[in-house]
Amino acid sequence: MADWGLKISQDAKDVSSTEPRDYVFNSKYGSVKVVKEPSNKTYETITISAASSGTVSIAHGLPFVPIVMLFTELKPGSGHWYCGGMAWPSPSDLSGAIVMDGEADSGTYVDGTYIKIKYNNNSGGSLTVKYYYFIFGDNGE
Repeated sequence: MADWGLKISQDAKDVSSTEPRDYVFNSKYGSVKVVKEPSNKTYETITISAASSGTVSIAHGLPFVPIVMLFTELKPGSGHWYCGGMAWPSPSDLSGAIVMDGEADSGTYVDGTYIKIKYNNNSGGSLTVKYYYFIFGDNGE
């Protein structure tokens, strides 16, 4: 039988390590569960004025930096959801994110306290952007 799984090593640690503490996540040593998602089990929204930005801060309440999966409907009403909520930069745009379908783009990060999601509205009008997230962790059970 094959030896396979998912591994995410700590900074400066080798992914081939056999020491469990060298990993942020290693499917061999435990399971990861959804520990938080929107309370209504559906998407949340943020409305952003034309030519401005808006930031969502979600307190995760965990004693570590968790794994987060974010989905964003970058073009409101399109029904197209993008994992991460961000388009990769094109060679002509070195800012780190590009406008998708002329509507909105975003940048995200996670730290020891919050998930931060920044949406930039580069359109000519106000936009209500939908987003959904999963925060993963292991409660030690």
